[in-house]
Parts: sequence; structure tokens; C-alpha cells
Amino acid sequence: MGRGDISRKEWLAARDRLTADADALTARLSRSQHSRTLAAFAAMTGTVWERWETMTTGARRALIQAAAAAIPVRPATTRRWNPARIADPLWRA
Repeated sequence: MGRGDISRKEWLAARDRLTADADALTARLSRSQHSRTLAAFAAMTGTVWERWETMTTGARRALIQAAAAAIPVRPATTRRWNPARIADPLWRA
């Protein structure tokens, strides 16, 4: 049990505010990580495809996450993979 320093109403109000603050900070951190990833990619030498070929899977994933907000995939119509299901990405601003 709590020590009774604050009421339940006060705790709920503080929790909501702290959750909102944490969400805002997480969003800011995410944007800064995306910026660093894109800046590191831009600083690499060679063409985009040459750079892509030398990148690890993790680096490729980070680059895609930094550049695209979402990549929609259309529903399957068969059991086989069809790359045409991938719609145009929604790019980050």
C-alpha cells in the first residue's frame, strides 16, 4: 500500500501528465535517431545501390525506418508471396 502522500486523484493526474511527457520525449528521440541514420547514409561514398550492397541487414532496416513512415502491404490472394502486394511507401517528411 502507498504511504498516503498523495491522493488517488492526484496520482492519476500526475500519471497522465507523465505518460504524455514520456510519449513526447519518445517521439523526439525517434526523430533524432532517424536524422542521424539518414545523415550517416548521406555521408557514405558511392551510389545508393553500392552503399546498399555493403550495408548490414540492421543498417538497411534502420535506413528504411528512418525514411519511411509506413510501407502498406495489400492482402494476399494466394499462398505464394507476391511482391506486387507492397504498395507505395508513405515517406517521412
